Amino acid sequence: MSLISDVREITENINKLHIEDPKISDYWQELTLLLTKDENETLSLLSTIENADIVEDISSVFDDVSFELQSEAFIKCITQLDNQFPEKNLGNAVEAAKNNMMD
Repeated sequence: MSLISDVREITENINKLHIEDPKISDYWQELTLLLTKDENETLSLLSTIENADIVEDISSVFDDVSFELQSEAFIKCITQLDNQFPEKNLGNAVEAAKNNMMD
């Protein structure tokens, strides 16, 4: 499966659950592992993604992905997503990701 297919599958599973279902954190962890496995593939996905709802869904793990990758390129990419999809209010997720960068 491709990265986008895997991401879609995980986000669809999350969206089927009640917001307080503890299984959501398992899916977030799975999503984080998936997005940190290959930074270049993740950056490629994020730079070409056109589905605002998927971007909003994965924004919940931006901070964890940032902590794992420690990548300025990732921060730049998600900042561009915030600009591309202003209606999704990604600013807090982007700031949390920036704050997880080690100095």
